[in-house]
Amino acid sequence: ASVHMVQFLAVGIAAPALLLLALPGAAYEPLRRHPRLIKALSDLTHPVSAFFIFNLVMTATHWPGVVDLLMPTQLGSFVLDAAWMLGGLIFWWPLIVPVPERPGFHSLGKIAYLALNAFLIRPPFAMMIFSASPIYAIYELAPPPARDALNDQQLAGAVMKIGIAWIMFAGVLVIFRNWMLLESDRPESA
Repeated sequence: ASVHMVQFLAVGIAAPALLLLALPGAAYEPLRRHPRLIKALSDLTHPVSAFFIFNLVMTATHWPGVVDLLMPTQLGSFVLDAAWMLGGLIFWWPLIVPVPERPGFHSLGKIAYLALNAFLIRPPFAMMIFSASPIYAIYELAPPPARDALNDQQLAGAVMKIGIAWIMFAGVLVIFRNWMLLESDRPESA
């Protein structure tokens, strides 16, 4: 479970942000030729929609019944990874993607968005940390060497909590830095 959690942080939280940051502005040009796609994407990635979609995907994909159903097969594991990647792309889109069709929201709103998401993603990791017994049958059947399934599950919950907190905190620092740079570039009014 703990190794799987590192994978989740990489695929579902860090990689989508880095992928969107790496795309040049010209990569969005083909989208502009498809107004319906722009509208659907705009609705899907609106901060409120993105907030709920991300939290729903992250909670659902860590629900014991879902994990135990999907993880035993390669296809199921891929479905989880794809859901995390898609959820992560939707989550980071309102913060990162520079599309003129939707001007970005204020830096303070971006910081609140990150803080609220970091707070609301608590159910999955709280469930892992505070459970008195292993909640995932798949990890109970194959615990890592030197740890039992419950300790590994609790470590996974801690990795999720700390990993998300650090990634969100890094996002807040970048947004705050950019906000301050923008403010310092503005001419002072008399």
